[in-house]
Amino acid sequence: MMNFRKFLLLLLSGAVALASCTFDKLYTREEIEAMVAEEGSAHLTFYVDWSDTETPTGMTLYLFPNTGKPAVDTVPYVYHTNTVDVFTTTVPDQDYSVICFNQSETEFANLKFSFSSFAESQVMLKEESEQTDENTKVFGTQITRGFNASGTLRPKGLSIASRPSVKGSVTRGFNASGTLRPRSVINGVNLKVNVYGLKSAKAVEGSITNMSAGYRMGISRTIETTCDMHLGNWDLSVNENDSLPGSIETVFGTFGLPSNLTSYAPATRSLADDTQDICLNLSFFLINGDTVRFSRNLTQEFVEQFEKAHQIGIETGETVAEIEVEVGTSTEKVNPDSTYVDNVTEQGGLILPKVVNGLSVGVNDWGDTNIIDISF
Repeated sequence: MMNFRKFLLLLLSGAVALASCTFDKLYTREEIEAMVAEEGSAHLTFYVDWSDTETPTGMTLYLFPNTGKPAVDTVPYVYHTNTVDVFTTTVPDQDYSVICFNQSETEFANLKFSFSSFAESQVMLKEESEQTDENTKVFGTQITRGFNASGTLRPKGLSIASRPSVKGSVTRGFNASGTLRPRSVINGVNLKVNVYGLKSAKAVEGSITNMSAGYRMGISRTIETTCDMHLGNWDLSVNENDSLPGSIETVFGTFGLPSNLTSYAPATRSLADDTQDICLNLSFFLINGDTVRFSRNLTQEFVEQFEKAHQIGIETGETVAEIEVEVGTSTEKVNPDSTYVDNVTEQGGLILPKVVNGLSVGVNDWGDTNIIDISF
């Protein structure tokens, strides 16, 4: 049987709730905590399952109160802990939204975090100053939009779990437990480019444009803001047969496609707006000192591969570790003495000018030919 003191407390809490509804007063977090302290505490236990990603040495949790008071709900409780398999805390008895991720904000040097609210919480790549361009040979139109991303993203580098609600109790105080399952929000992309005449090159640089610059942690989706990402750590494979391509390959990390390209409904998506184009820009530095640049629009290829990975995830419940994107094919043959528009083959392979003894030689460079018979 409820004693008289508890009965008075229930009446008081009901009066407070009625007053707040009637006058719509915005309480401070301190005022809210003072009121709920009279009603009990919530004992929360989260078990964290890292099986979908790398187990970290530490983790961070943000608890956003769901009080219905906007000024209060944006002020989270923040926890940094080295215990990564289970986490327990005691907070005022109310509903909460939860964001959990590996390590802490300061351990991601090229990322910046924002926690203005649960729904708006996001992580973004930092920007770097734009590089000055050189006067070089360009095949196709080189596209640069958004901002240049600072550094590179390591695939599986950031793993996040979120939950929009941890329900408070109807009665005084409660014990709640649940499992958080962080998943990597950074996709790995294995990019292979088939290139003819790689014997003429000594180095290559590249970038990919219009990838998503960040990720909304609470609602689990990429943001529309785009960035241009530097591509490095190329693996070079030269083919001694000039009629067949060699290849350059790299793996880079990305948050994925911008959210306006990730509706996963190809029939309703329009790719006509070229401001959304995902383009590969490559600079080849030749052994004679020349620089040759290529730009390829890979929007359709990226959309198709990300949709394929998404569908596999739905069917199997497993996250696809890497997206495979290939430019050209390894089996297409070319005639080294023929001319190709923009130095690109029918199947998309790239052709570098042939360099002999430090001189760049092409069929059109010879001019008029004089045939002279020599007698021995």
